[in-house]
Amino acid sequence: MRDNNASDLFFARRLRHKEGQPGGLVDGYSARSGRADLDSDTRSTSGSNQVNPCLFEYGGTSLSAYAFMMAVGTAVFFLRSAKDSKTFHLNPRLTVSIFIVAWVSAWFCARLFFVVEHRSVLSPPWWNWIAAPNFSGFSLFGGVAGGIAGAALAARAFRVPIASLLDAATIGGCLFGVVARTGCFLAGCCYGLPVEWGVVFPPGSLAAERYGESVAVHPTELYEAVTFAIVAAILLRRPVGSPGQRFCTFMISYASAR
Repeated sequence: MRDNNASDLFFARRLRHKEGQPGGLVDGYSARSGRADLDSDTRSTSGSNQVNPCLFEYGGTSLSAYAFMMAVGTAVFFLRSAKDSKTFHLNPRLTVSIFIVAWVSAWFCARLFFVVEHRSVLSPPWWNWIAAPNFSGFSLFGGVAGGIAGAALAARAFRVPIASLLDAATIGGCLFGVVARTGCFLAGCCYGLPVEWGVVFPPGSLAAERYGESVAVHPTELYEAVTFAIVAAILLRRPVGSPGQRFCTFMISYASAR
C-alpha cells in the first residue's frame, strides 16, 4: 500500500527552486521518505480529508507540523528512555548523555549521507548543505547508522553494556515513531497508493504531484504510527528477558509489520 517509487533525484533537483536556503532545501522534507512541509499558501481547499502541514503562523513566522512533532517525539524519547534505564540497571543521567551523543551523530550522518548521495544535483558548493539549519534532506539509513555508531562509541567510552542500552531505548524509540509518523501525516508525506476512501494531501506534496491534487491515497503514515504503538504495548506486557531481547523483539516485529 505504500508508494516506494518517489524519486530522490526528482526531489534533489526540485530543491534548487526554493530560495533563501543553501541549495534550496525545503523545510520538513526528506527525499528518502517523501516528507514535505509546505507553506500555508500551498494548502488545498477542496475535499474533506485534507491535512495541514503548518500548525500556525504569526508575524511572518510559521511552525510546521513536521518540525513540531519531531521535537515532541525527541523529548518523549529521552524522557521514556531515562525512565527505562532504571529497569535495565543503568544510570539515567549517563544514559541520556549517551543518547544525546547518539542523536547528534544520527542527525549529522543522516544529513551527510543525503548530501553525498545527491551532491551531483545540488547547488554548489554542495558541502554547505551539511550545516543547513532545517528539518529536511535526511537519509534514513544514514540516521540509523549514525545513531548506532554514536551510541556504541559512547557506550564503550563510558563502559555501558550496549545491549542494555538498546533495550532502554526501545520503548522510547517506539513512542518517537508514533509521534514522528503523525507529524509525517500532518505534513502530507510518506503517502501510500491511491484508494477511494483515503486522504487527499496538499498541492506541492509528492503525492499530489505524482497522482494529482484531488487523488486520495492510503494514509500509510498512520498505519505505521499504529504499528509502533502496538509493538510498544506488546513489549510492555512482556518480561524484560535477557540483555538485548527487548530490542531484538522490536526489530523483528517492526520489520515484519513493514
